[in-house]
Amino acid sequence: MKPYRREQLSSLIQKKLGELIIRHIEFSPGSLTTISEVEVSENFKKAIIWVSVIPGEAGERALEILTRARGLLQYELGEEVRVRILPRIEFALDKGAEHAALIEKISLEKDKQ
Repeated sequence: MKPYRREQLSSLIQKKLGELIIRHIEFSPGSLTTISEVEVSENFKKAIIWVSVIPGEAGERALEILTRARGLLQYELGEEVRVRILPRIEFALDKGAEHAALIEKISLEKDKQ
């Protein structure tokens, strides 16, 4: 299939999975969890869901919660997204936001000096 089909499916999975997570999953209070990116493999068999968590210390716990709920989320996603082949979802921690926050903090401290 053409690359834009993967992009369309990635975007659709990101939107629908975000809605499902809001409906079905509870994270620890005081943490913010977002889906930063979805990468669908060329053969459409696997989708890596990149999850960003603030504060960074809650990242591993959020990833653990999502991994445990993967079966439910996969099933619900299959009900929401009608495609011939629905990729198997896998979650990974995106540390980009945490890294950006650290750089901003260092920059602000440098400006104060």
